Amino acid sequence: VATVIWFWGSIAIGILLAIAALLLYKTHKFHWSREKKQETHAALTDKDHDTLWERIQTDVHHILPSLSSIYESMTKHIIENQDHLLKKDAKQASDLAHTSKIIKWNIHSTFQALPDAALENGEKYVQAVDYLRKMATTLENMSQQARDYALNQHPDLIDTQQKELTDIKKTLKQILEKTRSCFATWMFWDLTELDHIIEKAIETIEAYKKEQLTRIKQNEVGVRNTTLYLNLLLETKNLYVYLLKTLHLGRKLMG
Repeated sequence: VATVIWFWGSIAIGILLAIAALLLYKTHKFHWSREKKQETHAALTDKDHDTLWERIQTDVHHILPSLSSIYESMTKHIIENQDHLLKKDAKQASDLAHTSKIIKWNIHSTFQALPDAALENGEKYVQAVDYLRKMATTLENMSQQARDYALNQHPDLIDTQQKELTDIKKTLKQILEKTRSCFATWMFWDLTELDHIIEKAIETIEAYKKEQLTRIKQNEVGVRNTTLYLNLLLETKNLYVYLLKTLHLGRKLMG
């Protein structure tokens, strides 16, 4: 009897210790997450900028790198059809959309902190922030659609779709890096090459849309597959359009 009591007592103590450790970990994680959010919010609402160009540089820095990494992760996981990882991608995309909302909310206080002479291009700054916001919400929509598709256990994307998405992922990553570099290095003097790259990327997406329509006609894919895939293509095309507009507004803000 004593042995049995000791045995079950040991198990009970082990369970209690495990629960205590889990609660301690979750508490630490909660406080760490809250501190990171507070730091991010403070950086987003920092008014220590003399020009709207400096402000948009900061805003772009807070949006584009995260957008690139989330898009890359999301497309990888939709190809692998992993719903639990897509759920994490969707959460990150939602957080990025919230970041873009803070940036947009901060427009008024940004203007109030600037000297009158710096407000000449105020309308262009508002437009640029709006495009950053649209990019973030577009990614959020895409990640939610991808998560829902995998969560409902729909079939994997076919091989040709996986290859197309992989190509799109690589191209978008390169374009986002070039765009971020333009804002970071002030190298806006000639956007002709980047314009051409983005236009070619849009043409590629249009070609992939036609390929998908051919697959439908040949009965290679189902309705759910088509809905997801065409939405991914359309939203990626929108990202390119918003990027192009943001680039040209950035050059004008630089003066």
